[in-house]
Amino acid sequence: YTNFTDYSIGQLSAGAHTIKIVTDETGVISESNESDNEYSKTITVTVTVTPTVTPTVTPTVTPTVTPTVTPTVTPTTEDLLEKYAPILYMHKKERYYPQEVEVMLENSDLYIKVEDGFDVRYDTEPTLNKLMTNYDESNYYLKLTEKAKEKLSNKKEWKTRQTVYGRIFDSEGSAKKVLQYWFFYVYNDWYNNHEGDWEMIQIVLDAGGIPEQITYGYHHGGETFEWKDIEKSRDGNHPKVYVTLGGHGCWNTPGDHIWYQEIATDCTGWVDKTSDRGNAIYPNFMSKSEVDASAKKYPYKMENLSDTDWIYWLGFWGNQVVVDLGRSGPPSPPDIDYTGRGASI
Repeated sequence: YTNFTDYSIGQLSAGAHTIKIVTDETGVISESNESDNEYSKTITVTVTVTPTVTPTVTPTVTPTVTPTVTPTVTPTTEDLLEKYAPILYMHKKERYYPQEVEVMLENSDLYIKVEDGFDVRYDTEPTLNKLMTNYDESNYYLKLTEKAKEKLSNKKEWKTRQTVYGRIFDSEGSAKKVLQYWFFYVYNDWYNNHEGDWEMIQIVLDAGGIPEQITYGYHHGGETFEWKDIEKSRDGNHPKVYVTLGGHGCWNTPGDHIWYQEIATDCTGWVDKTSDRGNAIYPNFMSKSEVDASAKKYPYKMENLSDTDWIYWLGFWGNQVVVDLGRSGPPSPPDIDYTGRGASI
């Protein structure tokens, strides 16, 4: 063709289309409805239609936020024992502090009672494991060695490795819990001297874990007070315990405490001397600055006895004498009889 002109033939659908082009003799395309002539051409046009694709839109998803829920935390045994651990105030003349029981084992031999009236030294290197594995019977007892007895008057020998033993158990028949804190002393240097000395206090918690009452134990007896009425640390959690000089009874206030003990039908009045002028023994997880004391402050470690077996050892923690009268070493804590033999006035 001699000329090139764009012609619109409208929108065609996809497929083959026949188009007839009519021209004159010079090859010019006629724009009129002229009849075909010898110069006309017929062409076939194939139309391919590309479909319009609508893009897929990914919606913006707003994530569902799960709110953070603060769980209800039930205090563990360790939490409660630590929270209410006592502060001990020792008399300024006291030579024996509460220690770990290993101190007693390291300074004692193990003896066995025999039927014919004399006792036999059975083991010169007793350990807690041996007590429970080999010697868990009531005819065994620990006895300080002669070398250890020579050191009893030493003012510093028995003040190291301070330890308090704690245990927790459910109060029988109620939802309350009982916290017990036990203190072991190598020697009881009092009216009735004897080797080994276990003393204690206990706190009763209500069903919500709040202290209701506290009992201060002394000489197989004790006295119970409402929690709100006793002296405590600045945060109101740690009870203050004033320890008897030599005898290690536990009292709620400093000073002299008279208590009565029936011995062979005679009612005898004895005096427990306590003081707030001596050294303070406090839990090692407390800040020293939180402890009120007029003298020195020493931290103690606390051991949880709740799942410990040796606390139930059937033997005795000190020498046994024929006529007892309170001069023999004590049994293990669960076997100590606190039935009100002592009473303060």
